[in-house]
Amino acid sequence: MCEREVKASAVMLTYNHERFISDAIEGFLKQKTSFPCELVIAEDCSTDRTRDVIRGYAEKHPDRIRVLLNRHNIGARRTMARAYSTCRGQYVAFTDGDDYWTSPDKFQRQVDLLDRRPDCAMCFHSVKMVWDDGRQEPTVFRPRN
Repeated sequence: MCEREVKASAVMLTYNHERFISDAIEGFLKQKTSFPCELVIAEDCSTDRTRDVIRGYAEKHPDRIRVLLNRHNIGARRTMARAYSTCRGQYVAFTDGDDYWTSPDKFQRQVDLLDRRPDCAMCFHSVKMVWDDGRQEPTVFRPRN
């Protein structure tokens, strides 16, 4: 990571997400921001090739991606706490290795909102949930207010 102040960090938890992890990382890399940001990927001892994929991205983007590899599986809660404690950003966004961001201005818009609204501690947006096995139709989840 470059010696610059990071405005926002994204934490990505992953375990056995080999099929999805590239899309998840690409969603972060496509973000257009006016501020420095980082992606902290916390990997919890996957049994598939997730680690290999992550390492490849980290080697190509060492200025934007940091990887935390657990020595043994410790579960999501402890992995999240470990990852969160390493974030350098004023703001932290959470995502999983099977999620991906489709809007290139997602991070910018959220940070802009939080900068404008110091009375807000967090923000959320609608998400589209897709089941890759087709067992259910895609569903849009929206906050009530």
